[in-house]
Amino acid sequence: MPPSDVRTVMRALHGNEPQVLGDLEAHRQGGTIDPALRTLADGVIADGKFTNVSNEAMCYRLLDLKLVVDKAQYQPGLF
Repeated sequence: MPPSDVRTVMRALHGNEPQVLGDLEAHRQGGTIDPALRTLADGVIADGKFTNVSNEAMCYRLLDLKLVVDKAQYQPGLF
């Protein structure tokens, strides 16, 4: 899943700004993945036709590419 392909799919689905989720950090500290992040990852996998990637791997890719951010850390225009 090349970064450019993931970015393209996210932009097509959600626009240019990152998706802001309220509980990312709390879930991370609890050792779980936010259910809303899992839902976003499912959408990217389906729309991007990424057939050989797990939901968890896509979650981490979205976070690494800063396409999904925690509400507490988000500053509009920064990304």
